[in-house]
Order: sequence, then structure tokens, then C-alpha cells
Amino acid sequence: MNKWLLSFAVWAGLITTVQAEFVVRPVEYSDSGTALEGILVYDNTWTGKKPGVIVIHEQGANSSIARQKAGQIAKMGYLVFSLDLYGKGVTPKDHKDAANRLKVNGADRSALRARTLAGFQAFEKQANLNTKQIAAVGYGWGGTAALELARAGADVESVAVVHGDLSTPTPAEAKKGGPWVFAICGSEDPTIPLSMIGQFEDEMRKAGFEWDVFRIGGAAHDFTNPLAGKDPKSGTAYDADSDKRAHQLIKDFLAETFESNPVGTPLSKLPSAKPAPARAPQGVPDKVMTVLKHVDDKGEALPNYEGGRTFLNLEKHLPFTDKDGRKIKYREWDVNPLRQGVNRGVERLITGSDGSAYFTDDHYKTFKKIR
Repeated sequence: MNKWLLSFAVWAGLITTVQAEFVVRPVEYSDSGTALEGILVYDNTWTGKKPGVIVIHEQGANSSIARQKAGQIAKMGYLVFSLDLYGKGVTPKDHKDAANRLKVNGADRSALRARTLAGFQAFEKQANLNTKQIAAVGYGWGGTAALELARAGADVESVAVVHGDLSTPTPAEAKKGGPWVFAICGSEDPTIPLSMIGQFEDEMRKAGFEWDVFRIGGAAHDFTNPLAGKDPKSGTAYDADSDKRAHQLIKDFLAETFESNPVGTPLSKLPSAKPAPARAPQGVPDKVMTVLKHVDDKGEALPNYEGGRTFLNLEKHLPFTDKDGRKIKYREWDVNPLRQGVNRGVERLITGSDGSAYFTDDHYKTFKKIR
């Protein structure tokens, strides 16, 4: 067996009985004179070009935890690139050392952006990558780096930020209409207070990004890292259940990212679209129908309304697949104008990629079918 194929079991620490053979290959590149080495991981049995996922971990491209995360995502069926933030062979000592090396504590994130963009450009050159289908998943300061990739306007479809700092010293710099950004954080993470989340949401809203925030109850900072300790009271701790939940969220997030229906496609343009009812069904206010008609026609929220974010349907209250067995992708829309201090109202319109529409007036506890 080729040495790169053989190295996957050692590099990723994964043993598998499936027929796939995984290649693990170093990719050398540089940024401002610094030698860098990312790691490419993929299934050697593939033919043709595949969607790609950039994994950016705070502990470095070749750390054990980065190897684990890259291996997990490669097994989902993607071409994975573990991006080097620090330099070939360099691993930060801890969270503070990583922050100092990345120079993220000041008012200038240009060095971090440049380092991340250098890795993105190195990944783009890979022959078996579909350059139109690239996502990024970052952990800790790696999540912040992934977010800077989105803010810089890199040609990525989506970015997942896992317990990463969401702040920015220059919120106005975010490129308009960027990729889908999905932030996953712990409710007990002292490094990501509610005030930071509120500022992040405001930044995303003003920049016109599609975005979501998912807070895992009881989880502290670095909850996906087994080396983070076991004491949540310290503010930093690994939690196996939260790690597993985040993994499933990322898996679903990437699957939805690479689906064929693009964000912003008017439902009226979809093959499965159904006409809106002439009048509101019982229990559904007329204002909901006004929003639905606008979404059908324009594929966007009404002016001064929030809408278009992904509704993950985690509790599976709504149908999970259509009549042909395809997963239904849902989006949610406010039916009331934006109000200061209100993120999502309890009244919501939910639209599906199959042309369905639902209304909830109790914040997702129950749904009334519109069509």
C-alpha cells in the first residue's frame, strides 16, 4: 500500500472496515516568508472533483485533535484540507499562546486574514477539488480564522465557527452578502458572552450574511477538545455529548451547504413550488400570507424584516424528506418588522425546499400547515 494510504490510520487515528482508502498528503505553501504545511485528506477511490472542506484548528494543522476532526469530515465524503495557521512544525502551547501568535487581540486582523487566505488559495489549486463547492470549519481561534475568511469575501459557500471568538474590531469591513455562517458555542463559555453574540448577529445582519447561532446548553469553552480538562466551572472543559452534538450539527450543515438549491432562489422558481392559498388557513394571520407571497416572488425577506436563515428542524416536528426521499431544506422568516432588542419573534414563517410552508406562533413548539 502507498505510504500515504498507510499513514491515514496513524495520522487520523481511525480504524475503518469500509473499502475506502484515505490519502493523507502534506501541502507546502507560504505566507509573507513563513513556510507553511497543510494536510490534505481524501478518499482515494473517488473519481472526479469533490466538494472541499477547510478545517482550521487552534492547535495547529498537524495536532492530534486537528487530525481527528479532519479525518471525521473526510469520512463524510469531502476533500479536506487542514490549514496551517502558525508555520511548518509549530504548535501553540495553549489558547493564550495561540492568540499571541495570531495577533488577534489588537485592532488589526489583517495578518490572520492573510494567513488564512494563503491556505485557502493553496487548497484551491488541488486538482480533485470542485472550487465552486468549498466550506470551512474552524475550532477555537481556528473558528475566528474561518470567520475572517468569510468577512474577507473569500469564495466559500459556508463557514462553521465552533467555540470561536465572534468579535471583530472592524465590523464594517465584512463584505456584503457573504457566505452562510454557522456559529456553535457553549452556553457556559465565558469567552463568548451574550453581548458578543449580540454584536456578531448585528454585524451579520447589517452585512447581509445568512447566519445562525446554536448554543449548546451547559457546554463550556473548547468543549470539542479532549485535552481541555473536565471541569466546566473553570470555563474550559471537554464534554463528549456536546462534542457529539456539534459533530452532527456540522455534518448536517455541510450536507445542506452542498445541496443544489441555492440561497435566495424564489420558491416560485423551484420545480416543486406550490401556489399560495387564496386566503389564510384558520389560525394563520393575514400578515403571514403577505410575507409568504413576498418570499415566493422575491426569495428574500420584506424590507425591514429578518428572514432567510436556515431552520434546522432538529426536533423533526416538520417532514424530514419529500415524497421522493430528498431531504427538505427549511428557512425561517419573521412575520413582524424588526424591533430593537428582539432577535427572533415567537411568530415565524417556515418555508421548505419542497414548496411547503408552515406558521408557528409559540417559537417552534407547534406548527400550522399553510400548504
